[in-house]
Amino acid sequence: MAGARFPTALAERVEATTSPEDRLAVVADAAAELCVDLLEGGVPGLHLYFLNRSDVATAVFGRLPRPRD
Repeated sequence: MAGARFPTALAERVEATTSPEDRLAVVADAAAELCVDLLEGGVPGLHLYFLNRSDVATAVFGRLPRPRD
């Protein structure tokens, strides 16, 4: 709807995986990197949807740096 496209390089990395665990690692790394970039860019917070995929949520949050007090 918004005209956004899935990044070709990321699609290639995902397609190159040989197991569900490897695929999860690739997408969690990419999501965490995007989150860090957004936070470092000054967004006040994030709201993420995982569509009942607790494994993906755990993988992404496990890759994020801990907040500073």
